[in-house]
Amino acid sequence: MNRKRRDLRAGDIEPIGFFVDRACEMMDFTLGADREIEEEEIPAEFKHLIPMAKRFGISDCGAQLAFIDYLEQEEADQIEYFLSQVRPYKPAIDQWLQEQYQKRLDKWVEGTRIDPGTDSEAAFLYTMKMFDILNPLDPETKAMIEERMRLDRIDREKKEAFARSEELMRAKNYQGVVELLSPYADELSKAQSMRLSVAKKRSRNASVPTDPDVR
Repeated sequence: MNRKRRDLRAGDIEPIGFFVDRACEMMDFTLGADREIEEEEIPAEFKHLIPMAKRFGISDCGAQLAFIDYLEQEEADQIEYFLSQVRPYKPAIDQWLQEQYQKRLDKWVEGTRIDPGTDSEAAFLYTMKMFDILNPLDPETKAMIEERMRLDRIDREKKEAFARSEELMRAKNYQGVVELLSPYADELSKAQSMRLSVAKKRSRNASVPTDPDVR
């Protein structure tokens, strides 16, 4: 899906819950962040990395993890390519970002309202955050990030199962509801537990084909 979205700007509050899920749903992973960057704002030394920043400059945490999942499954070679292209310029980019931040901080100290920064700056800021996530790490840090990604995947799968169960309930596919919700029986809300209980009772009294999308 080639639907464009306004990604977060520096200073924005990052979305949580529904908004993170919506950001992931709307993202075209082949485009990534799909940011707009003004070339004249970027130092000549790493201006050639603008295409990387346009794609990898993803700001919200949930979308970052979803994008990494996509790369690992569909474009694994692009991870090492991204790292190899950005790594030589990391010191220069970090220094530039720090200088931009210091300029805004100085204005604030002088009594001027603080400037949240430009979209171009934010693109490189979050590109470097993605670099830090993807860059080879010591075993302990790598394990921590992998565990975070594993839990995020489980959470997304759970939310998808809950949403799908509502559709199957309306379609009277009670066996499909049972198959989806049973693995999460101990984590269901009161309403979801009631849905599972009703589906179990009705599935005993009716033969309903298992939904092909249920796994």
